[in-house]
Amino acid sequence: MANFFKSILIILFLIAVQLSVYFAFLERHVSTWGATQQEASMQMAGDYMTPYITSTRAIDIDAPKSDTWRWLMQLGADRGGFFSYYFIEKAMGYISRDPEIVEASFKDFKAGDIIRSSINKTSIPFNFSVLSVLPEESLVLENWGTFKVVSLSEKKSRLIIRTHGQEHSNILLRMADKCLGTPSHFLMERRTMMGIKARAETGPGTKFSLNSDKIWFTGVLFSLIALIALVFITRNLSSILLPFVLSTIWIVSVLMVEPKPVYSLAVAAASWATLMYIYSMKSKETE
Repeated sequence: MANFFKSILIILFLIAVQLSVYFAFLERHVSTWGATQQEASMQMAGDYMTPYITSTRAIDIDAPKSDTWRWLMQLGADRGGFFSYYFIEKAMGYISRDPEIVEASFKDFKAGDIIRSSINKTSIPFNFSVLSVLPEESLVLENWGTFKVVSLSEKKSRLIIRTHGQEHSNILLRMADKCLGTPSHFLMERRTMMGIKARAETGPGTKFSLNSDKIWFTGVLFSLIALIALVFITRNLSSILLPFVLSTIWIVSVLMVEPKPVYSLAVAAASWATLMYIYSMKSKETE
């Protein structure tokens, strides 16, 4: 029992250290992913309606502005989904009509429209009201933020998303939002932006598989399991360096590196190889 609590304390210590790493080195990347300094500081539609700005993110798209805008208009569970990690949304009860939509067939939003988070009426409702629309320019959603499409050339555009922050009177809720909410939202929003980019660039008729996302997430999850198991095996503060290094690699790979299976599987392989090696060394010590 004493060893169990020691392992829990080590895990809590590692979490505290990784939070320090996040706020010192990763937070700015998470909040301004892909955006220039000018984009992060510029005024955008809807800024006046929010207490503060959580993030401004951007992505270049090798497609005309009109194509990017047309795919942006497909957002919504009863439209084309959110082009993010559908299996995560589904596990949370948020079901989209068709996660593999191949045509941008829905018309533009109008102010007052509701973008539904799920077609499953039994799930927790978390919908987005359309506050304003400037055709092929900007879309402002309540509870999310501002979407802006910029033309870079005849065949290239840029999608900018600014997330509006919500004030919490409870300090614990504020900390939870900052430590968990913002990084989690980043992972989902980054995938949404990449999903819109992929569809705008390939054009209609292309069906996208969810397998790559599932493999990437599996690698991330298995790496985390190996890290936790490693802590319970070492159970020693003097041996914390290895879990610290691997957990740092893990958080960097999740937040900094492009979400591709090859990266998450490489981290998972390294984590499990380390775990097996330490386990075998511990077994020899007890013989």
